[in-house]
Amino acid sequence: MQISLPSKWSDIKIIDFIKIQQIIKDKSFEEEYDDPALCDFERMLHLIAAVSDKDVSEIKTLDIKSISAITKAIDFIFHPELIEKRIPQYFIHHKKYYKVITDVRKLSAGEYIDLSTYTKDGSDVNLHKVMALFCYPCDWLGRRKKKPENFDEQLLDLPITVCYPVAVFFYHSFNNSLEAIQDYLMNQMEKQVRELTEEVTQSIGDGS
Repeated sequence: MQISLPSKWSDIKIIDFIKIQQIIKDKSFEEEYDDPALCDFERMLHLIAAVSDKDVSEIKTLDIKSISAITKAIDFIFHPELIEKRIPQYFIHHKKYYKVITDVRKLSAGEYIDLSTYTKDGSDVNLHKVMALFCYPCDWLGRRKKKPENFDEQLLDLPITVCYPVAVFFYHSFNNSLEAIQDYLMNQMEKQVRELTEEVTQSIGDGS
């Protein structure tokens, strides 16, 4: 059986990364096997199937020597820290230009709510939707174009090396921005309470 395998992170697309993370975090393997070694082996078979676009049943027909060699070849998928952290200003995907947004404050209120929804459980399943918020189509001069329908789905085959640095950056920026907004709202509330207290105190002093 011929198997095509990724050899580096740039070979991994967003859809592949989502599958990989789902398998790595899947607790059902521990529930199925009492033996940790068998649990890890079954998980690895599913990972190999995911990155090779094969069915798990096909992977299980391979001999142990082949499985061992494949496991070593795709070991990099356990190390996302190896992905370059540099955020691209622009990228080309399917011969089209895209501009990357790195300022959370430039999101609309609706997009901000979407962002908090997509990331509230720490899941990677919405990674393409997050990326769709932080980039937009443009011409070669950087002039913005309208986002097409189902824009997020068109990014599922985007290399993770483009998306991951943006996702990591936005996570920190979003949390910092969220804290700033919460601080602002708290300050505004405290200000209103002070003003109301002053008005009440003044009214009592005036005898009104």
